[in-house]
Amino acid sequence: WITHIDELIQQPIEDLRAIFDDCEYGVVKAERNEMRARDIVFASIQTLSRKDRLEAFVESLKDGPPLKHIVADECHRAAAPSWLRVLDHEALSGIPCLGLTGTPFRNDEKGLAKVFGVKPIYAMTLHRAVEEGWLVPYRADRIYCKNLNLSGIDLKGGDYDLTELDKEMVRANVAHAVAESVHEIVSSEKRKTIVFTTSVNQAARIATLLREFGTS
Repeated sequence: WITHIDELIQQPIEDLRAIFDDCEYGVVKAERNEMRARDIVFASIQTLSRKDRLEAFVESLKDGPPLKHIVADECHRAAAPSWLRVLDHEALSGIPCLGLTGTPFRNDEKGLAKVFGVKPIYAMTLHRAVEEGWLVPYRADRIYCKNLNLSGIDLKGGDYDLTELDKEMVRANVAHAVAESVHEIVSSEKRKTIVFTTSVNQAARIATLLREFGTS
């Protein structure tokens, strides 16, 4: 199991523990180097793609448990050099690889066909998920933030640099515009609401403003 952030390592580990009592797993991330786990190895791509760690992992396969499958979580990132260094390694490239993602389109327009083939083996669209009851119907409301300027923010792995993005959100006073709009929606519709933000700091700013507006 390969992914790019700690949360996506810890979440499946918790699910694994809940389902399989006797499953033996290991983690390859930072100082952890549990490559010889019997059943599943959860690896950070930042760690595994390093030359020394990748070669050590390949070496561990020679006399350790056989590697039968690779799961690439958030696989829309798999066209990046770090991912290709792992997936294209001669010792791993022949192993069946399953890619999982909710966002199969990359901002840099690099295709994933070379990694996973042209056609997905399974896809669930938003409309289908709503129709089948997996998601609630959604409505998009645009909040115009006239001072927001994203043109100068660097991209990292296809995503905005979160530190730079947060600074721009503060400079443009986006929290006030969002809180004001959310307050109006909640006040008129009287429904419990979840607000997703770009950072913990942004969440705190919006929460403070909502309380000042009388929404809690």
